[in-house]
Amino acid sequence: MTMQAQTAAFTITYDPKNIHSLSNGLKDYRQFIQQEQAFSDFHCHVRFKLADNTDDSLAELLHDPILKTLLSFSDVSLTELAQNHKLADCYIEPETAFFLRALTHPELEDELKQTAVVLSQVSRRINDSAEMWISDTEVLGLSALLALALKYPKYTYLLAAYIVPYWDTEHAPFGEEVLALVASHHGYSHDMLKAFCYCDNDIARAKMFALQHTTYDEHQAVVGDAKPKSLLDTFRQQPQEFEVFKKLLKQRFSEQDYLQYVDDERYYNEDPIRSFVMSLVATDDGSGCYDTDEQSLTMSEAWFIDSSADDAAADLKLEVETYLGRPIVAPKTIEEDDDLTEHYYRGTGISQWKAFITGALNHGTEIWDFIVSGDNEQILEQVEACDIEGLIRAGNYQLIDKVNYFVGSFDSFNSELEKIIYDVLADWTFDDDGEANESEGRFKLFRLLDVLYRCNGNKGFDPNFIEHMVTEYEFFSHSEFMARYPGDWRIMFSHALDSFSGYRSNIERNEAESLYALTQQHRSEVAEFIDKMASDEDCEQITLLGLCAIISYFDQQHVVSDELTQKVLQILNDQLVAAIYQQTAETSLFQCAKKRRYRNDCSKLDEAQISQINQDWQVVEQYLKGDTQDFELALTAFEKHQVRCDEEDALFRALPHYEFLRDFDDKAQKLLV
Repeated sequence: MTMQAQTAAFTITYDPKNIHSLSNGLKDYRQFIQQEQAFSDFHCHVRFKLADNTDDSLAELLHDPILKTLLSFSDVSLTELAQNHKLADCYIEPETAFFLRALTHPELEDELKQTAVVLSQVSRRINDSAEMWISDTEVLGLSALLALALKYPKYTYLLAAYIVPYWDTEHAPFGEEVLALVASHHGYSHDMLKAFCYCDNDIARAKMFALQHTTYDEHQAVVGDAKPKSLLDTFRQQPQEFEVFKKLLKQRFSEQDYLQYVDDERYYNEDPIRSFVMSLVATDDGSGCYDTDEQSLTMSEAWFIDSSADDAAADLKLEVETYLGRPIVAPKTIEEDDDLTEHYYRGTGISQWKAFITGALNHGTEIWDFIVSGDNEQILEQVEACDIEGLIRAGNYQLIDKVNYFVGSFDSFNSELEKIIYDVLADWTFDDDGEANESEGRFKLFRLLDVLYRCNGNKGFDPNFIEHMVTEYEFFSHSEFMARYPGDWRIMFSHALDSFSGYRSNIERNEAESLYALTQQHRSEVAEFIDKMASDEDCEQITLLGLCAIISYFDQQHVVSDELTQKVLQILNDQLVAAIYQQTAETSLFQCAKKRRYRNDCSKLDEAQISQINQDWQVVEQYLKGDTQDFELALTAFEKHQVRCDEEDALFRALPHYEFLRDFDDKAQKLLV
C-alpha cells in the first residue's frame, strides 16, 4: 500500500462548522491512531480533510487567543486577516485546524479529553516522536494537545504524559519546550504542578519553569507573559506547595507507570524520583546544551529545601514507595542470553533451523534433506501453509530468541525475516573464499526460502526482505527473485515509490531501477496508477514528478516510446515548471506562486520594491521560457531577491545561507532528478 493509499484509508472528512461532524471526527481520530497500520515509515497516516462545499472562514476564530498563539509560529498576525479568510490558508496543519474548531464548542470538552488520553497512550506506547510525523515539520498531536492545554489548563498533565523520554530533540525540539510555553501563559498553579509530575522527559521538566530562550527565535513570540519562577524557590518559600507536590507525585505513580528512555538495560533508570529532583535542582533556561548525565553529578553537592538533593531524593522515594506499597520501577535485570541474538556463532543458524523444520513441519525430515542436498524437489508439494512464527513460539524452538528480539510491536515476522534468518544465511554463504553471492552454500539458502515461501501460502516476501536479497547480498536480480517467488508486483512498486515519498529526500538509483523494471512488465497498469495519482488531491506532486522522471529517463535509455512515455512527458511538461516556481516562491520574494510561508511574504514592502521584484521576475521568466538567452542578466535578477536565512542554529552555529534547492530540502533532489 502506497503512502497515498495509507493516507486515504485514514482520512477524516468533516464540516468545520458542524458540532456533530466534529464530534464524529474526534471518535474516528481516536480509533485510527490506535491502529498499528496507521503508522509506518516514520509517519502517522491519519489526515483531516474539509468536506466539499463547507464554510472554512475564520469567523468566530478571528479573536481566538489560542489561534493567535499558534499563528505566532508562522509570524502571522490575526490583525492581517479578515472574517472570510479561510483557516486552511493560515499555515496551520489540518490536524491543528480541526482541533481549533472543536475547541470552540464547550460541549466537546469530554470528547477532547478522551482524545488527549488516547494520544498520550499512543505516544507512550511508541515512545519515539520520530515515528509519529504527520508532515515535514509536525508531530502527531503536539499542536493539538498544546491548544487543549492553553484552553483547559487542567488537561496539561495529558500533554506532559505525551512528551515521552525518547523525543527527537534534533528535529522536533519544540516538543521539549511546549510545557514551558503552557506554563508561561497560565503561570504557576496546581494544574501546572500536576503536569510536571506526569512528565517523564527529563529535559521538558527541567525547562518547564525556567525556559527563557527557545530553540528557534520565531518561537519566542509564542511565549506568554508569566515570568518563569523556579519551582524549587516556590517550595522553599511556600512549604505547603511542596506537600501538594508530593501528593500529586504519589497520585501520578499510582495512575501512570514510569516510562523508561529506551528498552535497553544500559539506560535503565532505577530511581525516577532522583530524576524528578534533579529537574528541580538543575533547571534548563534554554541558553545552552543541557546534559542530564552532567547535571546528575551535581546532585550530591546541590542543596534542596533543608537537605542535600541526594538526601531529599532518597527520602521522597521512600515516601512514594511506602504509599504505593511497591517499588516505583522493577529492579534492573541483566540479560544473560544476549549472545543468542546479538552475536553470531558459526553453525548455530543451521542447527536452529534444522530443529524447527524437522520438528514443526509435516514431512520435516524429508524437507530438511531437500534443503541440504537439493534431492527430492517434489517434497515441496507437501509443504503446507502455516504460521511460522506461531509454530516457533508453540514449540519453544531456539529461534524464538531471534523472533522476540527482532519482531517488535510495529514489526512482523515477514518484515524482519532477513534478521531472523541471518545466522543460517551466514553459515551457508559466508566463507573466506569469496563473496556470499558466489558461495555454493547459497543454493541451500534458496531452497530454505523455497520452503518458507510455501509456508507463507505463496504470498510473496516482504519488499524489505526482497531488497536485502537483491541489493545487499546480490543473490538475485529483481526479475529472478520475482520469477522464483512470485508476489504482488504492486506491493513492490509501492515500496519503491514510498522510498522517495514524503519526508524522504532522495531518489536512489537502485529504487529507480526497481520501479522501472516493474514498470516494464506492467506498463498499462502503471499508466492507470499514474492517472490515479494525478487525480488524487492528496497525492504529493513531487513524488508523482519523480516517478514520471524515472520512467522518462529509462524509456529514453531503452529507446521505448508508447502511451505511457507520452503520459509521463505530458505530466512533466504540465507540472514541473509550476513545481520549480513553487520552490522559488518559498525561498525568495518572487510572487511566482502562492507562498506557504509568511516569512518571505511581500506584504511589508512598499510599491516601488514590489514593482522592482516583479520586473526582475519577468527577466528570469523570459530566460526560463527561452525568450532571451542572457544567462548572466537572469542570474543577477534571480539572486537579488533570494531570501537569506540568518537564523542561528543553537547546536551547529550554521552560517547565513540561501535555501533555494538546498541539499537538505526534501524536494530539492527530486526536482533536480
